[in-house]
Amino acid sequence: WVLYTEFRFNWTPQQNGIALFVVGLTSALVQGLLMGRLLVVFGEFRLAIVGMMSSFIITTSYGLTTNSLYLYPLIMCNFLSFAANPALNSLISKSAGEHEQGLVQGALNGINSLMMIIAPLIGAWILAHVSHLPSNDWRMGSSFFASASLQLLAVGLAIWHFKTQRHTIHS
Repeated sequence: WVLYTEFRFNWTPQQNGIALFVVGLTSALVQGLLMGRLLVVFGEFRLAIVGMMSSFIITTSYGLTTNSLYLYPLIMCNFLSFAANPALNSLISKSAGEHEQGLVQGALNGINSLMMIIAPLIGAWILAHVSHLPSNDWRMGSSFFASASLQLLAVGLAIWHFKTQRHTIHS
């Protein structure tokens, strides 16, 4: 995010700090205030899928955006994605046996931790290959497009998995 906005929009650390504050605030509001309502409206399965699709759409939009002013509305429009992980974690936990839930949650946290190291390295590598381009070139968003592609793959895998394991879907 920070390298991308610096290369594409010439953002300062202060501008990045404000944007990341908006991300954190939106996430806290969704998970702290809206999560219960969203679960009632969508149910766990649909909320996980809709949230991941929201993330796919907004992540693609981040990559396509050539005006930095659009980033703030995109962050706020992406509120459903902040509910996807809790819903998905709940579904995965329920699909595991009673004695396996800790193992499953530990494995998920391990994968998440590993990806928090690997993903920025890949994103920076992609950005390094396009950072010489003009800031309005669509290829500047390549790291976001790669991320969005993986998110779309995750949506497909989640739908396939939970549809083939119908007994685990309670909503």
